[in-house]
Amino acid sequence: MVGARIVYITNIARKYSNMHEALGDLQKGRLAGNPSEVILLDKTASWSPAWEEKLGSADLVLIRYMGKTVSTRFLKFCSRYLKFRRIPFYIEAPGSLEGIELFLLNGQAARQLKEYSFLGGPENLRNFWLYGMSLFDSSVQDVEKPKKMVWAGIYHPRMKGRYMADLSAYLAQFCKPGRPTIGILFYRNEWLSNDTAYLDALIEEIERRDANVVAVFSN
Repeated sequence: MVGARIVYITNIARKYSNMHEALGDLQKGRLAGNPSEVILLDKTASWSPAWEEKLGSADLVLIRYMGKTVSTRFLKFCSRYLKFRRIPFYIEAPGSLEGIELFLLNGQAARQLKEYSFLGGPENLRNFWLYGMSLFDSSVQDVEKPKKMVWAGIYHPRMKGRYMADLSAYLAQFCKPGRPTIGILFYRNEWLSNDTAYLDALIEEIERRDANVVAVFSN
């Protein structure tokens, strides 16, 4: 059992869910230490001694924050506390004025962690955790590099391989001439996470009503 404690904090519900699932998979397989955890940051969160207790034992704190600025009261106190305790951290805030903040974590490590997260998918997210742990635990070795994933494709629940890029081949296999065709655009992360139960049901119902479906995922 790996002993490094990594705390991942985000205010993005889907990112929380995906990271929590990846860490859970590793913990079930006894490949990651139980002390690591994922925290969903509520917009009303305020800094308190409870946060100091939670983060004070961390080897690494990773924050993925969605907002216009990281200069919130909570993140300011969090950054100040982690620096005081000399705890390495990485704050990534796409869309903000500041972008990123690093402390006691080298740029190469930060870039690799970001790439795992950016490319997404269960395998990359599991390796995100393993790579983070390898920075503090020499027993974690040979972590696979970030794996490139398809960015867009056509999806159907009866499709082998879970996506196609050839529209002509898709139309020939899944669409019937003379029927109306309904297009659906959905989020790539849902495809990566196999979170398509609602979409599978929708496609089945549309086809039951004698219409074709072309469902496309994109980032």
